Amino acid sequence: MTHESMTTSGSAVDEEELQLLKEAALVYLDQTSQLPLIKQRCEEYIHNKENVSAGVFFFMLTVNPLQIEDPLNDVVLHNPKLAKKIFQQVCLTTIQCLSLLPGDIKSSQVIVNLKITHLPPFQSYHIHPLDLAACRFDSRYYQFNGIVISMTTPTEYSQVAKYRCPVSECVGATDNQYIRLHTAGAKETNTIRRDFHCVYCGSTLIEDVNCRVLGEKVVVEMIESTCFSPENQTCVARYNQSMSVFLRDTLMEDIQIGGSYTVIGMPVKQMTTNAKVSISFEANNIYKTQTPLFSSLAGEIPTSLSDLYRDRVCSPWSFSASLAYLFGADILPPGTFHKLKLIMLLSLVDSMDKTKDTEMADRLHIYVTGKDTLAIGRLLMYGASFVDRSIRHSAGLPLMATVNKDDHGTGACSIDAMETRKLTIEIPKKYSDQSIQHLMMPVKCTVWAYGEKMANKSSVDVFAPLEPSKSSTSLLEECFSLTVSCSSSDRSKDDYAEQCLLHHTLRQAISDEDGDDQFQDAECLLDMQDLKQFLKHVSHIEVKLSVAAKRLIKGYFVASRRVRSSGVHGMPFPQAAVHTLSDLSKAHARLNMRQEVSEQDTVLAIMIYEEIVTERFGFSVLSVQPRPHFRDDNITAYIGPENDAYMQQFHMQLVRFCSSHAPDFDILEAEL
Repeated sequence: MTHESMTTSGSAVDEEELQLLKEAALVYLDQTSQLPLIKQRCEEYIHNKENVSAGVFFFMLTVNPLQIEDPLNDVVLHNPKLAKKIFQQVCLTTIQCLSLLPGDIKSSQVIVNLKITHLPPFQSYHIHPLDLAACRFDSRYYQFNGIVISMTTPTEYSQVAKYRCPVSECVGATDNQYIRLHTAGAKETNTIRRDFHCVYCGSTLIEDVNCRVLGEKVVVEMIESTCFSPENQTCVARYNQSMSVFLRDTLMEDIQIGGSYTVIGMPVKQMTTNAKVSISFEANNIYKTQTPLFSSLAGEIPTSLSDLYRDRVCSPWSFSASLAYLFGADILPPGTFHKLKLIMLLSLVDSMDKTKDTEMADRLHIYVTGKDTLAIGRLLMYGASFVDRSIRHSAGLPLMATVNKDDHGTGACSIDAMETRKLTIEIPKKYSDQSIQHLMMPVKCTVWAYGEKMANKSSVDVFAPLEPSKSSTSLLEECFSLTVSCSSSDRSKDDYAEQCLLHHTLRQAISDEDGDDQFQDAECLLDMQDLKQFLKHVSHIEVKLSVAAKRLIKGYFVASRRVRSSGVHGMPFPQAAVHTLSDLSKAHARLNMRQEVSEQDTVLAIMIYEEIVTERFGFSVLSVQPRPHFRDDNITAYIGPENDAYMQQFHMQLVRFCSSHAPDFDILEAEL
């Protein structure tokens, strides 16, 4: 039951060759200092009497084929079963010669697993999902780089099972005579069966259930990382690109949906009960890899951006406003959707902050509403192209995760998602055999969404607050950091934006070079690649909040909660406002290449947030009017000196507001 043929690369190995392979394996274990680990493992078994009584001993050996000389490295790479047998016999000989374990240890009791650390850097050792589906593979080790998009709940499987012959006089009735081991890709029925027969007397063997060794496994679906690049967002269905990977025991630790991993393992092909071919990938080793996001950090700022920065450096707000004016000029005309463009730039800078992955901090999630959802969708897709890993969801599909029955026969449920604030997933009661009823998953992505503007304001008084409601729209808005409305209370501004968009679309369609060139100049001024390089550069700037910025954020938060919650039409102020304002302030500081968040950065963040709150609840405590668009003939009021004067006036008004409604504002020590 444990005998295996000695073959390498399809040919038999004679005793002399086998002895040379064993000597090479012994030399490798000695060079890598793994022989003392075998001794240490045996001492652990001796101190744990339960493991000794089970009669099965597991040893994990780390093997790097690139450090092994021929012909052993060829055996490890192309004949894993023989390689495992060779190292098993070396380990057994070591135990017997040094008497590391008590009693007469048989080869069937020593179970050696080889963990492969590296494979040769050749294309023939990489496997793709299409190769797996077409059965274009050999029974050897391959490597796959991908992202986990779904994962089952853990289930048990049998690692080892012992059988005995029921005839007491038979040789097969002795202990440790028949040991059934789990092999790569094998199903549970291959290990636990009732039709095994004694080779000595032919009687049906009986399992010794007290000696069964159990382990845990999960099945994950992985997809190639290139599928998340912006140019591949129109790729084919997920199951045509993904591959099922079995992870067992220690390999399933710290695996997260959305994580990028490199898997070394063997492809397995089996026939199912309905006469279909089931193909999967049995993992031998898995380790987390860095995604290609921002792999090439810009060493310097592009000339076009540095020139623009020097021209706007005298103003704390003009540079970011100019970037928003030029952002997506070939998608939507400059001036239109200006506030949304500025918020998208801040969200992009925030999403590139890799420190938030380890701190599990919230991201700047955006929900956009407006009548022209086509234009909004195009702009969001353009913004998503600035990151190397983005996913576009359709309206009818779940955004985060769904729970389905696993189709690999494991009896578990599969949690499907595309990315990894935290998300609680309910396990349906129909999976009653599962002990896990809730699963907490971290949300490490930035979510952008858009939809049509749904008016729920019945009062004709524009200064009256909106009635509080818990409609689906309100609940959706509460899930996002910022809810941006692209509709203006001044209908003439919306009409102007529509006219600009129509003119922009017609000009692109007919390519009229003799027409109006005001937008063409903006398109040529800021190159997309230069902006990408600039965003990569500023996203790595470490920033901290100044005392003045902290004081202003907390003062505005306390004052707004007091004012908005009082009166007949009291409205709740979002509790997450402090974190959102801090993230907006830090993103604006990075965008202006500052290492400390100034008071001016916080003033702009509060201005943006007050516009959003005003649009949502219907009135502003600071007399702010939302400005989603602006006319191109009035550009200085939004970018130039007039905008600076307006922001300075708002700053003074903000300080007076905080001093009036937050009594301890002047001595406030913020703790964010």
